Amino acid sequence: MVKSKKLRNAPTGDVTILQLRVFFTPAEIVASESQPDDIYIVVDVIRATTTMAVMFDQGAARVFAAESVELARAAALKVPGRLLCGERNVKPLPGFDYGNSPVQFSQTDLSGREMILTTTNGTRAFYACPEKSTRLAGSFYNAQAVMSHALKLALEHHSNIALVCSGELGYFALDDAVCAGYLAIELQAGYPQEILSNPPSQSTSQSFYSRPSPYGPYLSPLRGTPAQ
Repeated sequence: MVKSKKLRNAPTGDVTILQLRVFFTPAEIVASESQPDDIYIVVDVIRATTTMAVMFDQGAARVFAAESVELARAAALKVPGRLLCGERNVKPLPGFDYGNSPVQFSQTDLSGREMILTTTNGTRAFYACPEKSTRLAGSFYNAQAVMSHALKLALEHHSNIALVCSGELGYFALDDAVCAGYLAIELQAGYPQEILSNPPSQSTSQSFYSRPSPYGPYLSPLRGTPAQ
């Protein structure tokens, strides 16, 4: 990935140029020249990353993304009162407090609670990103908030932004690609001067969003808070 930089432009003064990259599966990160200081926004739009944003809206103090069920259980034992949440292959996990439905959490008071979430695809995608990188949770629900926050961090640290689609069991998932396209459009619409680099993956994701979607009105964007 090309590092962001500032160029002197006579009409506009200093213009920050950064690259917005889209990975359609987590495996693409491993195959690319990923940078640990870039900002990675993970997208598992139907469940995990939407659920994380809803958890924060419902008052959660912290949300931990666990790569495996075993790690989730171990993390819960370290601090009494932590809530175990998640699923494997759409099935609830024995002994867990909640599943991973955003609708379920939208009806739950989580004030001050610490949450541990592990899912089949979404939470694992966080671990495909470089270990010390900043990783955010992106969805239609918190699109404006998360992209604004990501751009703020990128400009402060002179880094780039990457959208990471969680996919399904390692394969491309249309719902995540559609959401990534919307997030890319949201970023450029709000900050067109800064986002000048236009790699092929970004253009492709935007084309997914612009096409008629089988999900129809269920993909209408809602405003929320960034999950980190």
